[in-house]
Amino acid sequence: MVTFRDIQFRSLQGVDADQSAFSVNYAVSPSLAGWRFERCSFVSFWKCFDVTGDGMCSEFSFWACQFSQCYHLLHNDNVQAVNWNFYGCHWENPELSTAKDEKLAAAFLIKKGTKVNWYGGSAIFWGRLVLYNLTVAGSFQRVAHSIHFDGLRFELVDEGGSHVPIIDRIDAGYVTGTNQPVTTLNNIDVIKLGSIGISNDIAIARAWNNCILVISNSNPQICHVEGVLDAATPTATASVTIDNCDLIGYVENTAARALSHHQHRVTINPANPSSGTALQRDTRLCDLGTAVGSNLPAAKWSTVNGKILSARGSTGSLPQGGQTVDLPNFPDHTVIMKMFVQRFMNAANPLTVEFRDKADTTTYASAVLAAGTDRLAEANVGLEVGYQIPSGTALMLKFVGTANPNIKGVFGLVLL
Repeated sequence: MVTFRDIQFRSLQGVDADQSAFSVNYAVSPSLAGWRFERCSFVSFWKCFDVTGDGMCSEFSFWACQFSQCYHLLHNDNVQAVNWNFYGCHWENPELSTAKDEKLAAAFLIKKGTKVNWYGGSAIFWGRLVLYNLTVAGSFQRVAHSIHFDGLRFELVDEGGSHVPIIDRIDAGYVTGTNQPVTTLNNIDVIKLGSIGISNDIAIARAWNNCILVISNSNPQICHVEGVLDAATPTATASVTIDNCDLIGYVENTAARALSHHQHRVTINPANPSSGTALQRDTRLCDLGTAVGSNLPAAKWSTVNGKILSARGSTGSLPQGGQTVDLPNFPDHTVIMKMFVQRFMNAANPLTVEFRDKADTTTYASAVLAAGTDRLAEANVGLEVGYQIPSGTALMLKFVGTANPNIKGVFGLVLL
């Protein structure tokens, strides 16, 4: 074991000199393990620890250490940098002086699998706390890899009235593959500084394809998780859990979604279910049921982003031939652009969907949705409530055809 105690490490030339306090390139056996830092401080480094190679680099521990005005604490490009543990440490860079992009500063810039646990302490910072840059398929395939924070206080520096998500990724070059980074936040507090007031609902984290994000037992100022659904597939959607938290919601960003209506798997167990706070609720994942002739109650529909009204089959098949599904009341001048069915159709089982008046059975639109196996089927509707469809009409969808009862998926409407 190597122990560093009561030592200050300082870059006299500052962040832009691209200096690292420790450069660890370990590619041999046995493992490099057991380094211990007690009450040490790191000041003005580009990287406090630059870790590369493919040899085991583990069991690093930090006790009451301070990281001040640095750009990266751990810059990891080693898939075996595991069990880095921090106890009562502090990451602070609110006065970061650099020509680099301050919003890309991060305590942890992670390129490959990393196991980190951080207990207690605080972070006052620009940019991200964790920034993933995953450019190699499978670099997070080991199930033991995760970044875990427990009992920290975060103070977010004002970045023009907002703050970038503290858990995020670099978009360019991201590879899904078998990557599955896991990030957990437990018993945290979030304080917003400057013009980021208590009423500012900012993104605390972004959830993207194939990641796992868990936030539990926390009561920060108002914030939310932002779901990103670029090129999402049923097997690569994110798993998001928000458990026993007040004032943390979930918002889906569909700007990058192209011809896909997949949704991340989101579970919200609010700390105070009876409060009715909208931010605590996410009711998009719905059990459609399997009983022929049953209706889907309007309460089980939800508007994902103001434009897509959808429901997902979670335990049974999508509605089979002969079923009808009641729709919620639409306000006047709602334009129903499309209807879609995903992961339901195959070439052998085409399905006709009718958009009907529930009372007098007038059919306003009908389309045969047929596509290859596990493909998206869409049909244009182009009807406006209050114009083509009389105001106040009770609407329903009628499914005609024979469906495969074992296929789950998503169906719904795209609204304008």
